[in-house]
Amino acid sequence: MGEFVARKDNFLVFETGPSEDLTLQWARYQDASDQCSLSRIWGGIHPPVDDIAGRRIGYRIGHQAFAFAERYFNGEIPTEEQTSSSRISYGPNPVRSSDRVLTVYFEHPDDLQKTISLYDTYGNTIMTQKKDYIQSLTLRTDGLTEGVYILAIATSDYTEKVKLVIAP
Repeated sequence: MGEFVARKDNFLVFETGPSEDLTLQWARYQDASDQCSLSRIWGGIHPPVDDIAGRRIGYRIGHQAFAFAERYFNGEIPTEEQTSSSRISYGPNPVRSSDRVLTVYFEHPDDLQKTISLYDTYGNTIMTQKKDYIQSLTLRTDGLTEGVYILAIATSDYTEKVKLVIAP
């Protein structure tokens, strides 16, 4: 059961409310989505004519995205580390809480300078390191929350970006 608590006079942005603490519950994500759609119509934010079409599209896209993610995490879709054109390899991915270490190996350690950057999904830089003439680099992921990150590796000759998953 999903649950959300809206605190009295502390939740709404464009008006005062709710007038008392309110707990919303949903048995399925789809139920929460339906209630969200209706509240936007009742609040005058979205026109009713788009509601049903939008829900249908969301339903289709949501199921497709979940199926894609499931295939990705089951190893049915090759990751960057499994492609032969990659100039780096890395692992483990996903990084589990028991590991908390990611090692990046470079195909061409003689590249003069490598810049390694880690970004969150909002594009915020988590860390950047510059290294010269290295064969491998070990990154500690202790301070990172679970989720998806982008690891960017750049030299004077190429730039490569790969998805990095921090799992429980």
